[in-house]
Amino acid sequence: MKNDEATARKRLLNINNYFYRRGGAEAVFFDHTKLFEEIGWDVVPFAMHHEQNLPSPWSDYFVSEIEYGKALGRLDKIRQASKVIYSFEAQKTSRR
Repeated sequence: MKNDEATARKRLLNINNYFYRRGGAEAVFFDHTKLFEEIGWDVVPFAMHHEQNLPSPWSDYFVSEIEYGKALGRLDKIRQASKVIYSFEAQKTSRR
């Protein structure tokens, strides 16, 4: 008897702000991705668009970058804060 659960490939949604080695968090992100892929997992990355991102077949699903270090006006700060809490862009992207 075939066990579908045992033969099914496991999938991991791996989420990080950036999809390039920007610092320590990204190094861990990529190292974990590699480890999971080596043991047979299907790893799907999710990040923000950035000009330095590495190529990915999943990059069409990435959301627009939110840069926290920029000087913004009050209205833009409110918009940015609301995107952090709930992203309609991410919701729309997930329905593709």
